[in-house]
Amino acid sequence: MHLRKGLFLLGALAYSAIAAPTPYAVHSQSPESSAVQTSQHGPRDIPPDLPYTIQPAGGTPAQPSGTKLVQIGFDYGLNWPFVVNNGQAQAQIFYFTVPGLAYGLDIGEDRVTMHSLRAYDTSAELGYITTLALAFIPTESVDRLASDLHVSGAQIYNNPDSSVRSLFAHINPDLPFYPTA
Repeated sequence: MHLRKGLFLLGALAYSAIAAPTPYAVHSQSPESSAVQTSQHGPRDIPPDLPYTIQPAGGTPAQPSGTKLVQIGFDYGLNWPFVVNNGQAQAQIFYFTVPGLAYGLDIGEDRVTMHSLRAYDTSAELGYITTLALAFIPTESVDRLASDLHVSGAQIYNNPDSSVRSLFAHINPDLPFYPTA
């Protein structure tokens, strides 16, 4: 499959085409095998026909030294069933989250490591299942990101790359920042 580089419209969202196949693997976790089973919004709340986690093809990366795992949640435009069924959306979340976080935190992209995409059941509160992007960021950047997510004029939302800016415009800052285990 050949994709032209540039923006295209998918649903109500604009995405940038990237010319690589989706290098991600979809994994389902049953409540019995998941460390997240005690979470109020864990895999037991996700319909059985949807996976709970989407990981990089090589599997979940090890936590880099000096980092903490955080998560950002997206609005309805990137709801979990849409992302699960759209490899291009998966690829773009993985691809654009790293430069978005790095720019917003004034750090190098090599200091941000994508962990996975995960479902978070917000059906009762929001009427849809939320997509979470989990990433390792430097421990010293955690408080800044937690704060900046709630400031609409923060650098995190004003990336000079329109594709990154478009993705980050779909962040819902009211979702939990720290993954539950």
